[in-house]
Amino acid sequence: MYSANDAVKIIHTFVGHTDACVSADFTVGGSKLVSGSWDGTVRLWETTSGELSNTLVGHDGKVTSVAFSDSGEWLVSGGMDETVRIWATATGDLIDVLAEGVVHPITSVALSRGGDYLAEASNDFTVRVWGIKQGASRRTRRTRIFRSSRAPLFLQMDPEPSACSHAFATTPDD
Repeated sequence: MYSANDAVKIIHTFVGHTDACVSADFTVGGSKLVSGSWDGTVRLWETTSGELSNTLVGHDGKVTSVAFSDSGEWLVSGGMDETVRIWATATGDLIDVLAEGVVHPITSVALSRGGDYLAEASNDFTVRVWGIKQGASRRTRRTRIFRSSRAPLFLQMDPEPSACSHAFATTPDD
C-alpha cells in the first residue's frame, strides 16, 4: 500500500499469497483491503497494521476478481472455477455461490452502490447482472444478461443502480 501524501512511499507490503495477486479492493474509508490470487484464496487485510485478518478458501481454482460492498460487511469474489462467491467480511463465512448459467471462467465482479446489484463478466462474452435481495441470507436472482463482442476483462458499476460498463483487451488487428 502506498501513501499519496507529499511523496509516494510504501506504507505496508501485504505478504501471504503463494501465487500472483490479481485483484484488490478497499472498503469505503480504507480500513480493510481484500485481495484475490491465483493461489485460489481471498485474503482480508487490516490497512492500518498490514496484518492478515482472514483467509477465505472456497474457490476451486484461481481467483480473478474481488470487490467489497459499500458497507464493508460482505464482499464478492469471482474465479476460474466459474463461480461468484459472496462472503461475510466479519466471519469469513460463505453466504452464497452464484453459478447458474455460468459456463466459463469469471473475469471480473463489481457491485452497485448500496449493494443491490452484482455484475459479473465471464469468458463466454457475457456480463450478467444479478439482483441481490437484502437480508441475512442475501439470496440472489439473475436479472439481466448482456452479450459482448469480446470477453470482458473489467467491470465497473455505474452510480445508476442497474447500469454497468465493461472494458476488454484488444489486439493491434482489432
